[in-house]
Amino acid sequence: MDKPTVHEMICPIFGNYCHDTGKDLRLIGRCTDLSELLGNTPEELEGKRLYDILTNETAEETVSAVRLQIDSLSETEMLMSLTRSDGTSVCVLSRGRVVCDRSGNEYVEGVFVVANRIGDMISDLRRKVASYSAQLSQTENRISALRIRAEQDSLTKIFNASTTRRLSEEYIAGTRGKCAMLIIDVDDFKRINDRYGHMVGDDVMTCAASAIKKLFRSNDIVGRVGGDEFLVLMKDVPDIDIVKMRCSQIVSAFNKMQFNIMENELMSCSVGAAVLSDSDVSYNELFLCADKAMYSAKNMGGNRFVVEEYK
Repeated sequence: MDKPTVHEMICPIFGNYCHDTGKDLRLIGRCTDLSELLGNTPEELEGKRLYDILTNETAEETVSAVRLQIDSLSETEMLMSLTRSDGTSVCVLSRGRVVCDRSGNEYVEGVFVVANRIGDMISDLRRKVASYSAQLSQTENRISALRIRAEQDSLTKIFNASTTRRLSEEYIAGTRGKCAMLIIDVDDFKRINDRYGHMVGDDVMTCAASAIKKLFRSNDIVGRVGGDEFLVLMKDVPDIDIVKMRCSQIVSAFNKMQFNIMENELMSCSVGAAVLSDSDVSYNELFLCADKAMYSAKNMGGNRFVVEEYK
């Protein structure tokens, strides 16, 4: 790109103007910005015809085109060449519109934009848009990260208790299809904490959460709802046998967990499930049914599951 001349560097990019809609298209008032653009004084431009500031070679065609746009569109938009006071020309994009004063007299108000700078202006605008888009993306990512942190259990990275309940309530309230709620309780977890310490207890919780989550679909709700208690809401359950199979897989997954410090100790859990079939029920009611089933499994020695149909 050619370097701008000294005149181009000090010349304003914009030049506001007003002219009448008559035959001569005469400038109205003191067009200060336009006078700076052309290097004239406002007094020198006042009352001049648009024809007078156009480059001679294109003046007649330009004036005719402006009149045609005024008559048919009440707006004007075109590239034109203006003559500066030093005899040089400047190519501008002219945009104007017909307006009325308080007396009902029509005139055109508009702006000239120096055409050889429009490309730079567009490039600068694109850079700004790209910058704003990047900032917006960063903000959205931060908001998303904060939302995830607010919904997650800090230790296990699955849903926390409040989010698990909210999502489960929303699903239960909005469907009449089959679903199942599972409550999983780690057997003898207090003893593990007391004997091996809370760091080992945290490892057990993290491994348990990972093992449970792997057994369910991405749209099922898996959360930690207590110190050693997890909840799963299985959506769109086609058959109670599917629930029983998942419960059995959970028990087996716990049995396969191994921790170096807990040599020869069998990890186990108690699972209670409540299967809902085409009935109106609240979250609390389904939870109580699943919780009762879980305690039944625990009272039978743990390391097992009990499945109940909610009726």
